Amino acid sequence: MKLYIILFFISSSLFGQLSRSNDSITFKLNNKNYYLGAFNEVYLIQNDSLIRIDKSVDSRVTINSYVFEINDTIIKYGGYGFWSQRNFMYYFDFSSSEWELYKITADNQINGSFAGYHNSDENRIFFYGGKEVSSENRLQQLRSKEVVEFNIKTRELKKIGDLNLDFEKKTFFYCNNKYSLFFDSAFIYKVDPFSNKVSKYYKPTVISSSIINAEYSSQKRVFEIKKTLDKTGEIDTIILSDNFLLNPIESYKFYENPSNLYISFILLFLMLISLFVVRKKKLSAITIIKSQSIIHKGSLYDFDFENIKLLKLLIIQDEVNFNSLLELYSNSDLSYGHITRITNQQIDKLSIRLKSIFKLKNDPIIKKKSKIDKRQRTILLSDEFRDISKKIKINS
Repeated sequence: MKLYIILFFISSSLFGQLSRSNDSITFKLNNKNYYLGAFNEVYLIQNDSLIRIDKSVDSRVTINSYVFEINDTIIKYGGYGFWSQRNFMYYFDFSSSEWELYKITADNQINGSFAGYHNSDENRIFFYGGKEVSSENRLQQLRSKEVVEFNIKTRELKKIGDLNLDFEKKTFFYCNNKYSLFFDSAFIYKVDPFSNKVSKYYKPTVISSSIINAEYSSQKRVFEIKKTLDKTGEIDTIILSDNFLLNPIESYKFYENPSNLYISFILLFLMLISLFVVRKKKLSAITIIKSQSIIHKGSLYDFDFENIKLLKLLIIQDEVNFNSLLELYSNSDLSYGHITRITNQQIDKLSIRLKSIFKLKNDPIIKKKSKIDKRQRTILLSDEFRDISKKIKINS
């Protein structure tokens, strides 16, 4: 039965594309067909026979590994065995007929995984969507969240991010070098690790768990789907247009890059600091008059309550009658002449302080004869200080 299944894949145009997650894989090198078993076995397929050619020890540590080809060399990454997962690579040496360690450079952040998927081009391979063993319970398998990139030229293996897509309830549909397609009960998900993008589409009803395999014709822009019929168990072929992949419902990042998150955090922190500094500058640029003080350019100046009230009157009104100001400094024990002298002194004192605080050229408070009654005096602000007063905030 197994040989029949192998021959089925050989006859398929998918033969030669290494499986992403199977525990047994067929591939073709130098016009010869090979079958790769779950426990390091390598068989040469001749006619209707399997001839085992590997001489490696049955280590059983790379079950459900990621298998790919580089320059006519079959390489395994990851895999499961003895209640743990691998984070390194083997390659099959046809000269010695044994699996050898494939030398790479890798960072310490990679946990490794198994039973996942991969996409590749001539420069890079992405591994994702697999499983890993729980560090707390070795009998428990967890979904791996890591996305690992392998640079083919430099042989550098590194973790580039954490998955945003949960593969636990997704079923594999189709993949090529550039992207992979998965589905659930309602949607199709197109995974493009090269662009760090997942596109979500509505799922055609013909796509279901009874699919055996799917091929895609880029010229005809159709999928040829082989699926098992529920009622008869027969294998049927369905042609499906790729129009369902034209308009995604939504798109989002396939993975989050830890370094990008760190940079984003730093940028956010710097932005908050900048906003704080800008806000502080703006606040310091605002002059505020309170009940007994003036805040100007971040400095606080204390004033008598009566003088602040006088300043507020002068800012609100164009002119203030001098006699009306006598009430601010009135005292039943003082004579009219004494109160008049005190009022003049307070007005002059206020003018001198304002001139000093606001760095004015001229006195900000002016005394002059009333236009209506020459015997009366009025108090008003200078034009210089009047322009400044328009930007002053008065707290009640």
